[in-house]
Amino acid sequence: MQPENWRDTFRVGLGVTYAARDTLTLRAGVAYDKSPVKDKFRTVRVPDSDRVWLAVGAGYRLSESLSVDIGYAHLFVSDAPINIGSATEGFVRGEFNNRVDINRVDILRGPIDLEFSMREWGIRGRVDEWMSGSDSVVE
Repeated sequence: MQPENWRDTFRVGLGVTYAARDTLTLRAGVAYDKSPVKDKFRTVRVPDSDRVWLAVGAGYRLSESLSVDIGYAHLFVSDAPINIGSATEGFVRGEFNNRVDINRVDILRGPIDLEFSMREWGIRGRVDEWMSGSDSVVE
């Protein structure tokens, strides 16, 4: 087992919500995440690095019991250099160029919450039925 040597870190963010109309809400935000991974301990399993989030979204209320929310976030991730290994195990040297885009659509109606996240390489959906406590995930 290889220790990860993570450190305590922080995240700071700021968001705004604007009620454009009774039925339309606009949202935007920015955040900064400091990576818990120090450069000298970075591994190929966790190629983490500091990142800045920019996010926008909107919500539209179709009726008293039905609304649709959409959102998009782009993460600007710092390049992550890696230089690990030993003469007996081999070496890994290079740089990770990470990129993250998050898309999301939520449809809310009464006791049922439908949630879909469209990612760059796939679609993930989730249905929560709060009354019965069931939880289904589709990937």
